[in-house]
Amino acid sequence: MNIIYFSKFYTKLNDLEFTTIRRYDRYKAGQVYNVFLKQKNNKRFLFAAKLLRKEKKIINKIDTNFLLKDTDCKDRQESIDLINSFYRNEIDSEKEKLTILYFKKLVDKINTLNTSKPAVVFI
Repeated sequence: MNIIYFSKFYTKLNDLEFTTIRRYDRYKAGQVYNVFLKQKNNKRFLFAAKLLRKEKKIINKIDTNFLLKDTDCKDRQESIDLINSFYRNEIDSEKEKLTILYFKKLVDKINTLNTSKPAVVFI
């Protein structure tokens, strides 16, 4: 089972399509992932989503508006600080490429107009 975790319920998770920026490239395009909210010892299933595509970019080359939407932050530095907070070693903003993952929720027919609620999908 493919799983991806989020540490908080970011605004982007209300959208039918959303992105996430990750340091490590362990995800495969075309695969379906169960999306979970993980806070301390508590895990909660949110929905299933298909990884449509991924791309690698140096954080300094990522558009500011894209970065702010992805992280729910107010400015670029806050976004970079947030991303760095998830990792033991600081990201080299000039050289290290991060992976941007582009997901689309898999929703059932009843739930297609209300993507803010988790959809149960049987695959």
